[in-house]
Amino acid sequence: TGKVVGVKALDRISGKEFEVYAKKVIFAGGPFTDGLRELELTAAPTGSSISGKDDNNNNNNTELQKAVHGASGSHIVLPGYYAPNHMGLLDYNTSDGRFLFFLPWQGSVIVGTTDKKCEAETLPYPPEDEIQWMLKECEKYLSHNLKVRRSDVLSAWRGWRPLAADPNAPPGGQVSRDHVISTNPDTGVTFIAGGKWTTWREMAQDVLDKVLSENNEYATEDHDNSKGKSKSSPIPKCNTLHLSLHGGKGWSESLPVQVIQKYG
Repeated sequence: TGKVVGVKALDRISGKEFEVYAKKVIFAGGPFTDGLRELELTAAPTGSSISGKDDNNNNNNTELQKAVHGASGSHIVLPGYYAPNHMGLLDYNTSDGRFLFFLPWQGSVIVGTTDKKCEAETLPYPPEDEIQWMLKECEKYLSHNLKVRRSDVLSAWRGWRPLAADPNAPPGGQVSRDHVISTNPDTGVTFIAGGKWTTWREMAQDVLDKVLSENNEYATEDHDNSKGKSKSSPIPKCNTLHLSLHGGKGWSESLPVQVIQKYG
């Protein structure tokens, strides 16, 4: 039927392969989401609308519509003496039009970010030319007596922004920095892409609520023999809002006051 009923997984430590079956499959691969979605095309049975091949094993030119348009951004950390403890800046008009922030952070100074459209990598080392660009931009805001040196870079990293678009939406859909949730009508696979670090719990809630609401198991009606009436089963909801994060046990809004009162 072309419906996905599970995944074949590989334990990279032991090398063991195993299968996991489920009523619903969700892809949450960040900037690698389209790589996961490619598996739908390669694993689909010949002749299905998503396989890319007809019943005679000929290509039918089915192409995967991209859902993620990645853009990488590099950051560096400099010693704390580069900025006052309680002051930072944001420049919207750098030499090439990208914005740059310069902020005190945990005793050091964090500087970012670059913005380059490219495919995501599993080992995202920051390019040297981007590090040099950030150092050069920093010089504009600092005293001429302070030399910005490459050796002052304490750390550097590069990440990807998974800008998302719904490939199953009507033509003309916009790429978004918010998250996108979409279900492939042929395979039944749902994916979620986009979003930010600050919205990850909302993303989890939205995608689980969507999958649960589409589950036919909860769309059936139960017969209430006591009243001779039928009633719909309640659709369960994601319970992330009721789960404490690690370290959240015992937290309350008055916790800072409690700590001051107890320890001075």
